[in-house]
Amino acid sequence: MLEALLMSYANLIRPHGVYLDFLVVENNHEKTLEHVVERFRHEVETLQCDYILERRIGIASARNGALEHAIARGYHFLAFADDDERVSASWLVELLREQRSKGLDLVGSPVRIEAFDPPSSTWQLLLLRGMKKNNESAERRCIKLRERGRSGSIKIATGSWLARLSFLRASGLRFDADLALGGGEDWKFWQEAKNLGAKTGWTPYAIVHEDVPASRMSLYYCYRRSRDHARQTSFVRRGRLKDQARLVSSFAMRLCKIVVSVAFVPIRRERALIAIAANIGSAVGLVEGAMGILSAHYRRIDGC
Repeated sequence: MLEALLMSYANLIRPHGVYLDFLVVENNHEKTLEHVVERFRHEVETLQCDYILERRIGIASARNGALEHAIARGYHFLAFADDDERVSASWLVELLREQRSKGLDLVGSPVRIEAFDPPSSTWQLLLLRGMKKNNESAERRCIKLRERGRSGSIKIATGSWLARLSFLRASGLRFDADLALGGGEDWKFWQEAKNLGAKTGWTPYAIVHEDVPASRMSLYYCYRRSRDHARQTSFVRRGRLKDQARLVSSFAMRLCKIVVSVAFVPIRRERALIAIAANIGSAVGLVEGAMGILSAHYRRIDGC
């Protein structure tokens, strides 16, 4: 999957007047990707590609390693995409266009899901179709918010992300390494950036494609992903009285959504089944996080 991302980087349209470098961060105890990086360097031989090792295991630590690397070298912007994605040729051009037109400190864009492996059964095909419908619905909601001048309310995830580094230098904001392998560090970063006065936005034109392997085309994965995300959110908020009240309300809401989704199975089929699995997972995660159980969603890697 990483090779597919790097090849999409190689095909990027270079923004006019922009000095562009690439960075690969391996979150491991030793380097294992030299051959992949060397092939990419051959593809972009006129551009610099740095390859660093971040031994502190955790997605937030890897992202912080990239941030520190970029800040230390005096860059103006840092853009992220994940190693299970492919960016469109105009991705960077569109992110920078949105940033410059609105003076943004942080900007994101859609991540559209596609099958990495062809579905091997009717069941997988059904779930993939439901996942795509949910993904498309979320993108439409973001477009409507942008049209209403409310793109600053859209949560920016690191699947497609560009930050102005002058803001991060001044604020000292970093990803929360205490979240370890649990995920959720990007949404927490976005919220903290907003609290520090960051101007954030979203563009529908910088398209990214996420490759979904067959192992994610299951109701259990939908359950596990929602459970771990809710567990992480609840863990961060535990102990605060107002958030305990919010937890009870959120848990009750999940139960209501489960009942409604069951009723809609004959009509919405795959989307209703995914909603049932996701809301059960979310309800379980809310309780576990409040009990002090930290998520470790990314300890298990799906794909290759």
